[in-house]
Amino acid sequence: MESTVLFTALREFTTGLLNQLLVNLAGQEGQIWLREFKRFLRKEPCWVMTILQRLISDGKYDSVNSNIIDENFPVPENFVLGSDPKAFHFDHSISSEDVVKEMDKVGYRPAMIWDLLDFGAKNPEEQRKYPIVGLGSVGEIDGGRSVPDLYGRDSERFLYLYWWALSGMPTVVSSVFEKRFLRPRLFDPLGLSLGILDPWSHGV
Repeated sequence: MESTVLFTALREFTTGLLNQLLVNLAGQEGQIWLREFKRFLRKEPCWVMTILQRLISDGKYDSVNSNIIDENFPVPENFVLGSDPKAFHFDHSISSEDVVKEMDKVGYRPAMIWDLLDFGAKNPEEQRKYPIVGLGSVGEIDGGRSVPDLYGRDSERFLYLYWWALSGMPTVVSSVFEKRFLRPRLFDPLGLSLGILDPWSHGV
């Protein structure tokens, strides 16, 4: 009897479940499926949605960079979503460092990825008007420093990554992601950086 049950279970797994698992692993959310499957094999809780996963789901993006995961963007201890988001727009080339300095002057901090996603979910049409970046979260990915970026094209909305640009880098690099990104390597002054009101700065 036990051998029959085992044979039936193995047949169902190899003919149905295994094929579906392979399809899922090869799909757009393959890294998520692999991570959760490893947790399942370790007998850890799996398919428990984190704040990052929830915000991405709420945003209903047409495409999400596969490197935007909790391992690359861990939530800081006691993190609270920011309030009073403000779009910082610059009509000239400026580095990421200098954008952060300009925000600090008026009592704002750069939006972290969770702030950015919360803004994107609540204001889905904004990223179709101009790209929006959150300079407060920098992920170390493939040997480089990357920041989350929201942008749109036609009817689609994307959540991607672009690199953090330091002072002294070519204009075409620093301008691409932080505040003006419609196509790679194109100078477009219509983008912006998202800032969050910092109540501890300048007595605000």
